[in-house]
Amino acid sequence: MSYGDRPGLSFWQRAGCVLYAVVGGLVSAYFMLAASLGDCPETTNCISETGRAVMFYGVPTVFFSGGLLISWLFKRHNDR
Repeated sequence: MSYGDRPGLSFWQRAGCVLYAVVGGLVSAYFMLAASLGDCPETTNCISETGRAVMFYGVPTVFFSGGLLISWLFKRHNDR
């Protein structure tokens, strides 16, 4: 069976991808905003630079990688 013979994604698969993208985008935006605006005048309760880097670069990277994994799982070739 080739990919051309296979029908597209089902409604629920599309809905799951859209929901994942919306939630991932919102969570990523929240963490990126919190990391960029997380300056504090006192030194006791501040976010470390490593924590900021994880919040700013790591969270969106994890969601993007998860989206790639989901799309790969939905579009992989099944000969069952």
